[in-house]
Amino acid sequence: MYQAIEVHYLNLIIAGRTGIKKRKKMKIVAITKKNQTLVNKAVKWLLAYNELNDLRNLADDADDVREFKKLDRKCAATFDRYEDVCFQLPKREINQIEKILL
Repeated sequence: MYQAIEVHYLNLIIAGRTGIKKRKKMKIVAITKKNQTLVNKAVKWLLAYNELNDLRNLADDADDVREFKKLDRKCAATFDRYEDVCFQLPKREINQIEKILL
C-alpha cells in the first residue's frame, strides 16, 4: 500500500498537478560581476538537476522502471547543460556555486 501511494505521488509531481514543482529562486552573487549571468544560469540548471535527481531516487525506490528511465534521461540532459555553462566560468565561480548548493 505504501509503495502504491508513493508511485501515485510521484506521478502527480511529474505530471505537474501539485505546487511542489516550483523551484525556489536562489541568488548567488558572482565573485566577478561580468560572470553574474553565467552564475545565474549554472544555479538554475544545478537546482533543476537536484530536483530531478530526487524524483529519480523516488522512482528507483518505488521500482518504477519506466519513470526511472525517463527521469534518468532528463537528469543527464540537465546536468549536461549545467556543465556547458560551467565550462564558460572560472574555477573559483564553480567552486562557490558547488560549495553553496551541494
